[in-house]
Amino acid sequence: MDRAAALAREAEAWSAFTTQVARLTPEQRRQEGAVPGWSTDDLVWHCAKWGEFAADRLTELGDGPFVDPFGAESDEHWDGLNDRLAAESKTMTTEEIDAGAAEIRRRVREVWSGLPEVGEAAESWFGEETFEHYDEHTEEIRRFADGRSSV
Repeated sequence: MDRAAALAREAEAWSAFTTQVARLTPEQRRQEGAVPGWSTDDLVWHCAKWGEFAADRLTELGDGPFVDPFGAESDEHWDGLNDRLAAESKTMTTEEIDAGAAEIRRRVREVWSGLPEVGEAAESWFGEETFEHYDEHTEEIRRFADGRSSV
């Protein structure tokens, strides 16, 4: 996938994601249950921070020797990171989450656009941690929002 197509796909997936988030009231966004133990706001922050993680890895790819962190870390490490991100988002307001997500998203798109070359590793990091990740959580938020409308 070329750079422009990947950016378009990311924008499309983010739009679909935020469309589902917007179906919820601010109070509903804070309610746990979008996934077990997590609110929609937790998922917004989670997606943003994984985008930030991808931006950091993409920067490393552009700067030289790259070490894939997934080869070196255990599932428990990544589960712990996700737990810390959810705990962090619970201390933030919805406005802080949305503003932070917008800034992180701007950065990952900028890093992607500025890579000297786009290879398989860069495509994988960008796609998996942006549009593929958004798609996964869009469906969870859609189900959660659907359940709220019937309450």
